[in-house]
Formats: sequence, C-alpha cells, structure tokens
Amino acid sequence: DRERYDVEGHLNLAELVSNGQFRPIFGCIFHDLDLVDHLENKNTKKDVTQAIMFERCVFMKPLLLRGVWFEKPLVFKECRFNGYVDFARAHLSGVSFHDCAFDEKVYFIDTCFAPWKESLSEHIGYDADFSEVTFKDGADFERSVFRGKTTFLKAVFYEATTFTDIIFCKGPMGAEPDVGKDILVFASAQIFGFVGFRKGANKKQEQAGLEN
Repeated sequence: DRERYDVEGHLNLAELVSNGQFRPIFGCIFHDLDLVDHLENKNTKKDVTQAIMFERCVFMKPLLLRGVWFEKPLVFKECRFNGYVDFARAHLSGVSFHDCAFDEKVYFIDTCFAPWKESLSEHIGYDADFSEVTFKDGADFERSVFRGKTTFLKAVFYEATTFTDIIFCKGPMGAEPDVGKDILVFASAQIFGFVGFRKGANKKQEQAGLEN
C-alpha cells in the first residue's frame, strides 16, 4: 500500500472549495476536516460549483455535508470513513464512493441523486456509484430521490440499510417515473444484515426486504 500523509489538527477547505480552487487529494489521513462553512443559519444554501475528488483518504471524524448543493460530481475512491457521514438534504450532481468503507452510519435523508454533470474517468455509467462499498453500520436512504442510474454492485451490507419513501424519476425536473433498465443494481452484493424497501408509516405498508 502506498504511503499516506497524516494531516493533524483541524483543516478547513471551505474557502478553496467556495473559490473553485480545490484540487484532487490523494492518500491523506484527515483528523478533522471541513469542506464547507457550517453556518449558524441551517437554512442558508451552501453551493459547491466544482468537482471534488478524494482518493485513498481516511476521514477520522464525522463528515458533515448536510444541505450542500453540489453542482458537479463528488468522488470518493478507496476511502475510509471512521465517523458517521451526513448527506441529508444534499443535492448530488453525480457521486461515486467506489470501494469505500463506512465504519458508522451513513445518512442520505431527503437527498437528491441527480444525473452526472460532466465527463470524468471515474464515471462508469452510473449517476450514483456505490460499487464495492462496505456499510459496516448500515445506511438510511429516507425520502431520497434518484434521478439517474444507481449501482451497489458487489457492495457489502452489515446491520440494517433502509430505503423508505424513495423515488426513481427522470426528466429535466425529475418529474417522470423512470422504469428503464438497470436503474438500481445490486448484482453480487453481500448482505449480512438487512436491506429493506418500504413506504412510510403514514402510508399503506409495503415492504420488500433482502436478507442474508
């Protein structure tokens, strides 16, 4: 394994990100990292206008990207997340977590997975790429909207992962139901806990679960 660089203390990359000066980062261990300014007013819209890429990095503390609007792809490749990851209410214009490992829960509540916006070598034809990802404590995809193709090819699921009230759609505003081929792929996934698809408790209960 190639050497990793240990970045001790708190690192705030929000200014580089907001100014469009962020560059891909390879092989770093981050003890405490901010990609955006976490303002007191939680309703303030936070935009990221450039592609973001991390490869072979380790994130020691929780990564908080709640409510962030990514206008271009966000890529994490062969990364490890020791703390929980929060993408609730985020807008992702193409995202890849290929071969990443999440040690704690991952939250995609009210998250929009929009189509991939630009050509990158990491784009394998899916707009949300969770291929070969390991979810050690599960993930929560509640009320998420998928406006393109999503893959969990060879993903490994421990504990419970739930897809509650999710929507698959297409079109410029994501208004049309999408029934195209390979919209959601779970081929060769390993499930040691539970993966469930269901409607919310306030609606007629319909649940389809995948279990080991």
